[in-house]
Amino acid sequence: MKLWKKIQETRLDKNTLVILSSDNGPVLNNGHLDCAVEMNGMHTSSGEPLDGKYSLYEAGKSMPFIAYWKDRIKPQVSDAIVCEIDFPASFAKLTG
Repeated sequence: MKLWKKIQETRLDKNTLVILSSDNGPVLNNGHLDCAVEMNGMHTSSGEPLDGKYSLYEAGKSMPFIAYWKDRIKPQVSDAIVCEIDFPASFAKLTG
C-alpha cells in the first residue's frame, strides 16, 4: 500500500505498468531440515487453493498475477496463461 500511495503521489500511476505476482504455491516439506512444517502450526499459507508447489492441484500450477496500467489495461478477470519468462522480451518491445 505504501508503494502504491507513493506511485500516486508522484503521479507515476499515469504511465506506469504495475505488476504484482508471486511464485506458485507454498513449499513446506521440500527435503530441507529447516523446521518449516513444525513452525507452520495451523497456518495455511496457500489460503484457499489446495496443496502447494510441485502439486498437480491449483496451488502447484497457478499463481496470483495482477497487472495495472492506467487507461491501458481494462479491469477484468482472465483465464489467460502467462509465462513470466517472456517478461524481459515483452518489456523490451514495450519500451522500444
